[in-house]
Amino acid sequence: MDIHETLFSIGLLIIGAKLLEGIKVNDIIDPAGTYPDQSLTVRAFTEQWLLPHQHDYVIVDRANNHQLAGIVSLSMLRYLPRHEWDTTTLTQTLRHNTPTATTEDYVEDALQTMTENSITILPVIDPETNQFIGSIASHEVLKMVVEEAQGH
Repeated sequence: MDIHETLFSIGLLIIGAKLLEGIKVNDIIDPAGTYPDQSLTVRAFTEQWLLPHQHDYVIVDRANNHQLAGIVSLSMLRYLPRHEWDTTTLTQTLRHNTPTATTEDYVEDALQTMTENSITILPVIDPETNQFIGSIASHEVLKMVVEEAQGH
């Protein structure tokens, strides 16, 4: 995460604190999301999955019932030589020991976890089953805060 993203996250925490008060991750998560599989090559991932303004991606293990595999950060992929993109899988580039949120966590706490771990997306786990069920991204929270502030 660069300095602008860090400042953005800190500002979002301060400005949106009142608007986010009492809102839980479960209130905003979209469980219908799709996620790239860890077996994809870096080349296939960059061609099929990259979105504007998204820096981090939750990666799943489709062979293991779509379980959480980890997070891939574009900032880390830049260190991988391009001639290795066709032979390197996401499994080899994953950030392991991935922080998570649960559906019962407050959105403010999820944002704090993102900031502390220099990531812009956080996998969400069901607190009862420990199963991966979706993600929450800082840009989605920002969109919600802006819409709330504008009265939508």
